[in-house]
Amino acid sequence: MSQTWKIIIAVVITTIVVGGGVYLWQNKYSTIKNNLKETPKEKSSILTKTHINRLFVIDYPEDWRTITNESGGLMEIRQPIDDHAVVSITYLDGRFHDIGRCDLSSRNWLGLKSEIIDEVYGSRLVRYDGMNKLNQPEIAFVAVSGIDDSIHGCTVIDYEDVWVSNKDIAFQIINSVRLSK
Repeated sequence: MSQTWKIIIAVVITTIVVGGGVYLWQNKYSTIKNNLKETPKEKSSILTKTHINRLFVIDYPEDWRTITNESGGLMEIRQPIDDHAVVSITYLDGRFHDIGRCDLSSRNWLGLKSEIIDEVYGSRLVRYDGMNKLNQPEIAFVAVSGIDDSIHGCTVIDYEDVWVSNKDIAFQIINSVRLSK
């Protein structure tokens, strides 16, 4: 067999192998893309309910449950079929509690950062981010009432065990927190 025929056969085999691989890849990619389009969104993946407290507003899925205190203050947001709170809320005021607990900078979170993300009529919303000792992200909000840094009370909004399950919903809830206008 001549050198020319060997080159032609090598080119044909290479073309078939590469072309077949590209064809299979495109087919697989197209199937995955179609499956993603056809997958229905879960009912609870869109926030549809809003709880307005004295200081803050928080949205959560319609089919999730809430626990409130005797005055109607939101205390927990729970998944529909689980008794574990995804969001827990603690109310602190100067008459009955140590107002110093409004400042979460004492938490043992690695790389703790705090940022004021909203201010309305002498109240402010502070977001705390860090990593816990298990190297998982932790986020908490503090809605603080008080003028001229004389804190009268605050609400600590903690996101609990959300990093294992329901991450999408947890992030939607986290991003929904804002001060009452």
